[in-house]
Amino acid sequence: MKGVLVRNISLSLVITITSSVLSFLINKYFILNLGIENLGLMRLFTQSIFFLALLDMGLSTAATVAFYKPLMDDDKLKISSLYYTVKKFYEKISIIVLVLGLILTPLISMLIGEVKTIYPYIYWLLFILVLSMNYHLMKFSILFLADQKYAFVTVVSGGSLILEKALQLFVIIYFQSFVIFILVGILGFLLRYLFYRYHYESNYFKMKDVGVYDKSIQQGATKMIFHKLSNMIVYNTDYIIIVKFIGLSTVGIYSSYLMLTSLVMTVISILHNVLDPIVGKLVAKESDAFNLDLWFVFFRVCFFIGCVVGLVFYKVATPFVVLWLGDDFVLLGVAVSLIAINLFFDIVKWPMEIFKYKYAFYNDIHLPIIEVIINLTISIILVQYLGIAGVIIGTIVSNVIVVVFLKTFLVFKRCFKVGIYVYILELVKNTFFLILSGITTLYLFDVILVDVTNMTRSWWGLISYIAQVIAVVLISVSLVFSLRSKFRESSMKFVKFITQRG
Repeated sequence: MKGVLVRNISLSLVITITSSVLSFLINKYFILNLGIENLGLMRLFTQSIFFLALLDMGLSTAATVAFYKPLMDDDKLKISSLYYTVKKFYEKISIIVLVLGLILTPLISMLIGEVKTIYPYIYWLLFILVLSMNYHLMKFSILFLADQKYAFVTVVSGGSLILEKALQLFVIIYFQSFVIFILVGILGFLLRYLFYRYHYESNYFKMKDVGVYDKSIQQGATKMIFHKLSNMIVYNTDYIIIVKFIGLSTVGIYSSYLMLTSLVMTVISILHNVLDPIVGKLVAKESDAFNLDLWFVFFRVCFFIGCVVGLVFYKVATPFVVLWLGDDFVLLGVAVSLIAINLFFDIVKWPMEIFKYKYAFYNDIHLPIIEVIINLTISIILVQYLGIAGVIIGTIVSNVIVVVFLKTFLVFKRCFKVGIYVYILELVKNTFFLILSGITTLYLFDVILVDVTNMTRSWWGLISYIAQVIAVVLISVSLVFSLRSKFRESSMKFVKFITQRG
C-alpha cells in the first residue's frame, strides 16, 4: 500500500490540469464563436440544473458512510441491501429529473427575459437529459469509492471527462454548435457506464435484490437535503441574482473568474477526495480524541493553504483573465479580493465538513436554513448598490456566521464531545497569523513585484509572474505560520499521515 495515496494524488492532479486547460480553451472559443451571451446562458443553465440534483437528498454522502463498515466486515447481505437501496433510489430520481425539467422549461423566459428563438429551450432540455442519465452511474461510484477504489474511479471519470471536453472544444471550433456541444456529454456518460459496469461485474460478488432496503440511508439522506439545499442556494443562485439585477453578459464575465476558483478547488479537492474514505474508516474505528487531534491537524494545514491560495488568487486572477480573454472581461479589484476571501473560506471549512458527515451528523437542519436566509437577504440588498461585490459579500457573511462558527460549534459538541472554547482559541490564533501573513505578503508584493504590466503581456511572462507571486507568498506565509510551534507540529503530522496511509 506504500505510495498509493501519493500515486492517487498525482494521478488526479494530471487529470485535473489537463481537463482545466481544456475548460479554459472551451471558455475562450465559446466566446469567440458563440458569443458572450451564449456563454452566460450555458453557465446559467449549468448552475440551474444543480437545483434538480437536490433530489438525491444527500443519498450519496449518507450511502458512502453506510458502506464503510459492511465492506470492512465483508457483510454481503448488508452490502447487497445498501447497493439496491441506492440503485432503486437513483432510478426513480432519474425519471423525476426528466419530468421536472420539462415542467420548469417555461420558466426560462422569466430568468433571461424575452426568448426570441426556440434554442434556449432545446439547450435546457438537453442539459436535463444528460443530468438524468448520469444518475444511473451513482450506484457504481458510491460503492467503488467506499471500497477505496479511488484510482479506478478517477481514471474512468477523469479520462472520459478529458475526452468529452476535447470533443466539445472541437465542436465549438469547427461546428460552432451549442446543441452538439451538449450532446457530447452523452458520449461521456456511455464511456463511464461501460467501464463501471465491467468493473462491477468483474470484481464484486453477484448481488441479489432480496427486497430488504436500508432505511437508515434514507433517514440520513432526508436530513442531508437541508445541507445540500443550502449549498446549492448559496453557491448557485449568484448567477440568477446577477442575471436579474445586472445582466446576462455580466454572468459570462463573472463565470470566468469562477472558473479559476473552480480550478483551484478542484486541485484542492484531489487531496480531499483521496483522504475522504481514509478519514471515514478512521472515524468508524478510532476514538473521538484521536479524531479531534486529526481535525486540528487538518484545520491548521487548511488555514495555511487557504491563506496561500487566497493571496495568490488575488494577485494573479486579473492578469490571467486579461491575457486569456481580454480587458473587457475584467472585474473591479474589490470584487476580485472578495472572491479570494470566499475561496479562503471554501478551503478552511473542509475539515469541519468531512468529520461532520463521517460522523453521520445531519441533525443541524436549522443551520442551512439560516445560512440561506442570510446569504439571499444580503445578496439581494447589496447587489443593487454594489453590483457583483454585493452578491459575494452575502456568501462571505453567511460562511462566517454559519460555517465558521455555528456548524463547527455543533461538530465539537456533538461529534468530538468537547467544549467550543477549544475551537475558539484555535480560530483566534490562526486568524492572528493569517492577518500577519496577509500584511507581510502585501508589503512584499509592493517591494518586489514591479513592472507587472510588461511581465503579463505574454503567456511565458505571465507564467514567470505567477511563479514569482507563488514564491513570495509561500516564503512569506510559511515564515509567519512557522513561528507557531503547533503549526510546525501539525505540518509534520500531516505529511506523516499522507506518507504512512499511502
